[in-house]
Parts: sequence; C-alpha cells; structure tokens
Amino acid sequence: MSNCIDLRLVCKERRWKWRFEESFKAEGMRSTNPGAPWYVEILCKNGTIYPISEFYLAACVEGRPNMPSRLKKIDGISQHQGNVVFKFHIDFLDDVADVMKPRLKRRVNPETAAKGLAALAKWRARRTGQGKRSGSESPNSEGDR
Repeated sequence: MSNCIDLRLVCKERRWKWRFEESFKAEGMRSTNPGAPWYVEILCKNGTIYPISEFYLAACVEGRPNMPSRLKKIDGISQHQGNVVFKFHIDFLDDVADVMKPRLKRRVNPETAAKGLAALAKWRARRTGQGKRSGSESPNSEGDR
C-alpha cells in the first residue's frame, strides 16, 4: 500500500485516541518505517476505524451485535468483509464516527497539571534521599542487639 490516509493527523485535530495495530510491532516495522500510516487504528467504543486505501477507510465492529445495522443505515457505506467490516469514503468519517464513538484523549487543566508536577517533584526528592544508604545498612536495623 503506497499511499493512504494518515489518521494520526485526523486524530490530533479531534483529540481521538489512536494506536498502531498489532502487526506493526510484530513485523518490527518501528525500525524500518516509523511513520507507516497504514498501521494506524482509531480506537472507538464500538470497534476500530483504519485505512484501507488512499481515500477509503474501514470500520470493524466485531463483537458488537447492533452496530452492523446502525452502520448500514449510513449512505455511502458498504459491507467489506462479512457483517463486521464496513468500507466507506473519508467524506463519511463524521457520520461513521457518530456511530462508532471514537475515544477521546484526556485533557488536564493547567492547575491540576501543576499540582501533579509538584507532587511528582516531592516524590522524586524523597526517592533520591533514600538512595544514599550504604549497602550494609538496613532500614529496619537498630544497631547491635
């Protein structure tokens, strides 16, 4: 597959979660082609969405009994593999996303992030202070008994 839609850009615009599919890691593609867009999947509540060509995407709804009938109602979508994978043009992504419900990335407000960073700094300071013990000392030793 030479050209295909890079779903990472779409996900970034809309705050959708994505991942590389399982075969990406199994085939060792990280070293040979780190930007392989055809291995990207959009994670959804009701399945996954992934690219199949330059202008077409597929929605997989395996294990979701009500989803095929809901997807069939969308104009411009067709069955691709059995009753679990549906093919559609990129123009219908919003309609399919309404049914598939892509998972959203978390948003952390700046105040919460600052509190978390402060707590992490305190924890790190305590950890580095504990790491200075010599190997012969034990935290529970009270000297000679």
